[in-house]
Amino acid sequence: MSVSDLGGLNIACFDAGSPADVLSQLFMLKEILRSLDTTDNEVEDLKPSRYIDLFGGSGLGAIVAFLLGSLGMTISEALEALQMLLMVVFCETDPKRTPIFDSSPLSDALESIIQSTGKMATATMRELEENLPSQTVLFACPREDITHCLPLSASGHQSKFTAVEVVIASVSSPHLFSHAEVGSGRRKRSYVGPGIAFFNPIREILREAERIYGAERGIATVLSFGSGISEMSVERPRGGISEAESYLNEATIAGGVTTAEVGYQFFAVGAYIRLAVPGGFQNTTLNSWAEWDTENVERRTENYMRSEEVTKSVRYATEEIIARSKNVTLGRLNYTAIRVVTPKAIPPVSPYFVLRSEAWDFMKTNLLTAAMNEQLLFIMSGMGGVGKTQMTSFWVQEYGTRYDRIFFVDARSPKSLRNDLQRAIRSLGGEYGRATFSEALDYLGSHKGWLLIYDNADDPNLGLEEYIPKVTHGTIIVTTRNRDLGLLTAVRHWELGPMSTEEGVEALCRAAHVPVPGDLRDDDTAVKLVQRLGGLALALVQAGSYCYRISSTTILYFSFLDYLALLEVEEALLDDPTMSTLDDYGKSVYATLNISYEQLPEVTRQFLHMAAYFHHSDIALLMLTTAVDNDFHWDKMERHKRPPSYQEARHGLSDLLKPPTRATILRLHDIVFSLQSFSLVTPTMSPTSVLLRFHPIVHSWARTQLPVEPNSHFRQMATQVVAGCCNETLYRLHPILVPHIYVMIDRHDVLHPNDRVAFQWLLRDQGDYKLAETLADEQVAHMIGEFGERHNFTAAAIGNLAVVHARQGRWEEAIDGLKHATILSDQLVGADHPTTLSLAENLAQTYEKQGALDEAERWYKELMKRWRDAAGEEDLRTLLLMGSLSRVYGKNGKFQEAESLSLYVIATMSDLLEENDPILLRERSNLGNLYLQNNHHEEAELIHRESIPLFKTTLGETNPVTSAAGGMLAVTLLQQERWEEAEPLLVDTLKNSRRMFGDEHPETMRLMDELATVYLETGRHGEAEELMEDLLKLRTSTAGPHHEDTIIAMHDLASMYRRHEKFDKCVELASKCLIVTERVKGEQADLTLKTLELLGQAYTIMKDWKNANSIYTILLVRQRRKYGPSVTVGDTILYLSKVCFEDNQLADGLNLLTEAMDLAEQLEGCEDPGLPDFYQQLVYMLHQIPGALSKIS
Repeated sequence: MSVSDLGGLNIACFDAGSPADVLSQLFMLKEILRSLDTTDNEVEDLKPSRYIDLFGGSGLGAIVAFLLGSLGMTISEALEALQMLLMVVFCETDPKRTPIFDSSPLSDALESIIQSTGKMATATMRELEENLPSQTVLFACPREDITHCLPLSASGHQSKFTAVEVVIASVSSPHLFSHAEVGSGRRKRSYVGPGIAFFNPIREILREAERIYGAERGIATVLSFGSGISEMSVERPRGGISEAESYLNEATIAGGVTTAEVGYQFFAVGAYIRLAVPGGFQNTTLNSWAEWDTENVERRTENYMRSEEVTKSVRYATEEIIARSKNVTLGRLNYTAIRVVTPKAIPPVSPYFVLRSEAWDFMKTNLLTAAMNEQLLFIMSGMGGVGKTQMTSFWVQEYGTRYDRIFFVDARSPKSLRNDLQRAIRSLGGEYGRATFSEALDYLGSHKGWLLIYDNADDPNLGLEEYIPKVTHGTIIVTTRNRDLGLLTAVRHWELGPMSTEEGVEALCRAAHVPVPGDLRDDDTAVKLVQRLGGLALALVQAGSYCYRISSTTILYFSFLDYLALLEVEEALLDDPTMSTLDDYGKSVYATLNISYEQLPEVTRQFLHMAAYFHHSDIALLMLTTAVDNDFHWDKMERHKRPPSYQEARHGLSDLLKPPTRATILRLHDIVFSLQSFSLVTPTMSPTSVLLRFHPIVHSWARTQLPVEPNSHFRQMATQVVAGCCNETLYRLHPILVPHIYVMIDRHDVLHPNDRVAFQWLLRDQGDYKLAETLADEQVAHMIGEFGERHNFTAAAIGNLAVVHARQGRWEEAIDGLKHATILSDQLVGADHPTTLSLAENLAQTYEKQGALDEAERWYKELMKRWRDAAGEEDLRTLLLMGSLSRVYGKNGKFQEAESLSLYVIATMSDLLEENDPILLRERSNLGNLYLQNNHHEEAELIHRESIPLFKTTLGETNPVTSAAGGMLAVTLLQQERWEEAEPLLVDTLKNSRRMFGDEHPETMRLMDELATVYLETGRHGEAEELMEDLLKLRTSTAGPHHEDTIIAMHDLASMYRRHEKFDKCVELASKCLIVTERVKGEQADLTLKTLELLGQAYTIMKDWKNANSIYTILLVRQRRKYGPSVTVGDTILYLSKVCFEDNQLADGLNLLTEAMDLAEQLEGCEDPGLPDFYQQLVYMLHQIPGALSKIS
């Protein structure tokens, strides 16, 4: 049975949370089982493993997954075991001790439970699951890097660990248990559970599912069991709670945020259900959690599960669980999650969100109903921080499934708006992988069913009307402080004001984790605080979070009355003349932020100040860890000496991120945890990194806390972090860097030239050629102004500008610029100076890419001679240039020279480098490509087969070079027509290329072309045609309609249409191709003539004799001019004569036949292999035309 015939998988994921929360998760699953089983069985006796294929969990949720998946327990057995485990660990241990909890009792209890099932206490996960229908995957991180999450399963990482070791490692979260020592001897390692905000359980489980079951296996249902969002129905314990309890509360919130975020990925999946009791159980302390007796937890859970909305979702999910429909494949879902270009994430709904009923009803009235052919434009205006974006996020959460596509755009400036919308469309992949901003608007104009959110469109000079598609479909929501934007719509405008007293008290109490009073008269201090803060949402959340955090970390209970007293102290700030630009709202928010600021550790304050100089969203922690890895210094082209502030910033970054006694990632975890505790930041997950998002007001406030000079220091630190990530190895991070670069360009009066070069390089790489060219122009002007026109720094800047031109296909400008820069540098610093050599190499590469191989060859030879004279024959740089020259020789048809030079390079490098050195492996691969170009298939195949395992070992299976090596082996097999052997290699390599580079990368498109050939040759014409159509769209969007690759793709697809007898499509596309080829390649180019021949054939088959006659006549004229007397001309004469006879133009047909006979006499004795066929066709034509012989004689 093939994978495609198997039913869809059912997957269950259990979040981290408090002890009562994980009990609630079991009760939720129990209710689902009740819906699944229609027999008379007691639901408590049912085994979830009968229905669920893969269980996963994190934190205490990992214990639930283990009991159900690895031990195959029934619900009642799991409940009994879980309660015993929780009682042993949390109710018989002092939570104030250090480490906070000892994992030994948990380990002993787990061993006892395993033994009760008849298994050995030291059994592995594989041994436990040997005869079970389900599997379990848990997760842990190396102690030194809590962002590097490792799956622990029966067949996965460290599968020889005992099951107890796996569970202990997974639950050993920071602040809860000490780290776990797992394994013995050399295998002994220290692990901790995944840190909050650094781990998305559902996403990781799906990745592991693909590894276990394969990319083509389908998914039926994904069940996500959360830990709820507290409704504060239990009073917060006076006297403080432990650090562990505070951690569990934060973990609960983080779990909901990250899972809601990945939920947007599931819009295409038939059944994704997220279940979390809204009341939550976080407010119980770890010692007194049992006060929430099991019956109470079960009763609250049942009430939640039986609500109308949840019942409907569960009913649909249970249908899918039973049917096992293949709603989407694991490969497709995970590919969606790891696209190279990802859209800006929709901010998650805050755990302290309070629904503004009046505004919500207005939104539903105006957005759920629309007249025929009507675009829905909704404007929500109001002061900053009143909750406009949160209302929009809640709309997406509740009604997101109504839309086919949702695009979230930061509309703070035209630059950010254009970048985010372009990024959103590119995230669709395929033909949109290189879409421009204008093409993004075109997409919205031609597609229906989308929701477009323009957030923070505050600037009165933004000109938002320009960015609203002029169509009669789609939905647009705009959030803005500019109430004048309401004039864009007649009725769909809502001004969101401060919260009512009731709403404000609820938000305040949610953030403080205290019960919401049933009667406001019962808590007059809460009412006073709401009134004192003007009902302003952001200020209220800050106040509540502060009260909760202080109460959580001290033995004192910090009340709202205490907070009011603090506000009195802050009156000086509110009335400070330096704050005169703030209105009452701004002063209130800033006052609450100042109060929270005083409680932050110094290291967190410093991080906050530095973060204020990034963009307020998508601050990737990977940027910061990269800064540490590179010792905060990366300038590849150190054209300018740095000022003293540069070294000061390096020291500041080192003090902040590289403490001598703590790992960087743990330091970042502490910082993020501290910021979250005061509701100052929202972490989200991306495929590449944890991303931090600050509210724009918090972000702006952070820049006002220090005088100008210290802020300049933090601005320099932020700039160094971003500039240091502008290198080739971090290609997945590059799209996220773009908004930060925009902000830094706008906020810097003058960028340091080294930073300008780095930003220009990345923007060029990301396709923002306009701004890259602007920066390159500025760099040239700066260099001329400081050093003059005749300086090697100026020459280097001119070369950088020329490379931008080359990226745009402006070859003449690029070559002129590089030639000028190379000659200038040669005159100033000599031919052997690094600047000159770098420019000359860029020039050689540009010639090679343009196809000017003779010029490329000349420059590579010159470069090689210079390096050889300066450094010697066996210098590595000399050898690399020899390799480039060998490559050009091969392209230029000089096989002997290419082979000889390549073999010499490899032999010499073998003496200098290790056998598996990537440089040496690439040269061997290039030799394989050379053999392939010259049809030496056996040699090429041998080299590629030997290279691939070495690439995998040295660079990893997912490295681009490894993937390319697999692709070249596939091409080698293709050229030998070994289609069946080539296909799986091509499919796998194409999949990897799409994941690493995206659909629009040249390597991906080359592989698509090769795979289409395989489909064509194996008779799968429909698949071939579909792939070729996708390829043409990609070629057009990436290279433009006039590029040679695009023209070839047009011709190939038109030929495919002819084969499939889709003649109308063939004629339409071939006609377009002819216009482009004539303009770009010329009237007598081979591709132009082939396109004319294709058109003539199509018209002939369609019996459109008039057009066929016209096309063949043009073709014949051009072929005579190009080839003279030849078999090619003779074939066209015969085609045209046939058309003439069919069109009753007898005289013309006879004349052409006479000409063909004369040509046959001229060609007699020539060695053209097509000559016998020409003779045969001529005789055939003479015999088929009635009376033709007698008339001619």
